[in-house]
Amino acid sequence: MVLKTYKFARSRYTWRNRHVDSDSTLPKVMGTSKNQDDYGKGSCAYVGTCCSLEAHVRIKTKQSRELSPRDLEKKVAALTKASERMRSKGRMTRCFYVLCNEGVAFQDSEETCKVESYRAYYLERRGHAAAAINEYLRYGPMIGVFEVRGRDLDRYGLSTGFDAIHFVNYGHRNGVQHQTHAVTIPGFGLQEICPFWEFQNTHGREWRGSARGYGQLYAPHLIELYGYKLAA
Repeated sequence: MVLKTYKFARSRYTWRNRHVDSDSTLPKVMGTSKNQDDYGKGSCAYVGTCCSLEAHVRIKTKQSRELSPRDLEKKVAALTKASERMRSKGRMTRCFYVLCNEGVAFQDSEETCKVESYRAYYLERRGHAAAAINEYLRYGPMIGVFEVRGRDLDRYGLSTGFDAIHFVNYGHRNGVQHQTHAVTIPGFGLQEICPFWEFQNTHGREWRGSARGYGQLYAPHLIELYGYKLAA
């Protein structure tokens, strides 16, 4: 059933090592992995979102510019405080509301990067994974959300296997703390019989050693995918 649902993963696809066009002197689509510890606890949504947006900016402009996760976090906090309706929404919904209406500032100027439109895909729903790829991932990295339970992701970060796949441990006993974690999704693939989503984590370039901040998540354990188009 899993292989049938994720049959698209039999063809490896990733933005990770691509340049913005055939000229290898131009920037790569994916930038260096950022560390959320530089921005404060719970900032993965802002860091992961900015990393994905920066990749889209490189694809569109062929220039490498950094966005400000702090600016995005500040605007989301102000929105949450001002709007009772938004308090009941998830972090990613609030992020995209800000991106569509205000945008996030670049680090080197007051100019902002805005999103024209976005779509959330809930991957337990039939056909959503394939639709996300066809409608968005072919045009640039997406943003994904999965559960983190206990210290499992930290232990995975110490794994020596470059191709090791992370499985969310849903068998944890009751009472183990779990939360959601947002990351950049640049691709997917299949390892033996395990389909996976490739992700760029928000714990810096040193996370997972030679993998340089990247990991692979067992495909059915990704909860949500967010695709979007930059504003003109």
